[in-house]
Amino acid sequence: MADKGWVNEIYGITVEHRLIPRPGGKPLIPIAKTGIWNPHTTEGMGIDAAWAALNAKHAAPHFITGDNRIIQCRPIGMQGAALLGGAATNGRTEVQTEICAFSKQTIWQLVPASYDPTVKLMAYLKSELHIPLIRPAGWPDDCADMKGEIWA
Repeated sequence: MADKGWVNEIYGITVEHRLIPRPGGKPLIPIAKTGIWNPHTTEGMGIDAAWAALNAKHAAPHFITGDNRIIQCRPIGMQGAALLGGAATNGRTEVQTEICAFSKQTIWQLVPASYDPTVKLMAYLKSELHIPLIRPAGWPDDCADMKGEIWA
């Protein structure tokens, strides 16, 4: 891992650093190691369009994957905020990722240019941060736990 939570390279992919600040320039919030990775989908935007939309809303995941690239928006160890109004989720998720993919039409339909960077990021999270590649106990597969969240 690079200095201060910024990752420079993940299995041959150079990680682009593009900080998404908190509203009003507030300082980033440290987050404890929870071992939870929370993937989200952009519903089809390319990586640059996704970053622009998220940046405009100050809705910061740690990483965005797509277009065979990885962008890091928040350092590891600082709270992400990809879920607007999702303070409880944001506060317990160690790493949040937006993936250029679809989940509203079908469950997890990645676009081909998202496969490689997403799988490499998952492998990095497992090997370097020891985040397990299993869903946390008590999180149902039917998305019933997602009611009431406001998506970025």
